[in-house]
Amino acid sequence: VEKRARTYAEGCGLTAALVEDIVLAAHLHDLGKYDERFQSWLYGRPFGGRDAYIAKSGEFRTRADNSRLQRAAGYPVGARHESGSVVAACTLGLLNGAHDRDLVIFLIGTHHGNGRPLFPVWEEDSSYRFLVESDGVSGEITSGSELARIDSGWIDRFWNLNRKYGYWALAYLEGILRRADCMQSRWEESHGAN
Repeated sequence: VEKRARTYAEGCGLTAALVEDIVLAAHLHDLGKYDERFQSWLYGRPFGGRDAYIAKSGEFRTRADNSRLQRAAGYPVGARHESGSVVAACTLGLLNGAHDRDLVIFLIGTHHGNGRPLFPVWEEDSSYRFLVESDGVSGEITSGSELARIDSGWIDRFWNLNRKYGYWALAYLEGILRRADCMQSRWEESHGAN
């Protein structure tokens, strides 16, 4: 996703700072998938200690099968891995290279179209934490359900970025990362990669 994001952003003629911020967001966008419940859902069975972390299940599932497996894994209905990715990037100090920290955070959170301006609300045990390891650092984080709170600051970030970049330009920047993620997923599906 990072390579595609760089290619697309550079191809769009963006400034070097915006290109690097989009690439950083691409690098961090799936950290929320470290949630063991999410991994159990993808695997279709309990996630084990020797299992590799995966980004996609790699199999076709009906909507009913997917819902059943999500419930069996204990991954909350409505939960979004993007929220966990935002929390991980912020908590683990992975945003030091950002030119516009708020933009990178926002791109991570919106890379599947949620968080514009609100995240879905889901029921979550507030004590639930999971381990994320990235770029030589690790730590326990929440799933990010708190970002759906009206007082989380997420809506303020959305409006501040709209004022800074403009409505269409912000959506354009989001679209670059979303397209890179989508095209990489399609490539992995067609090549049997995970």
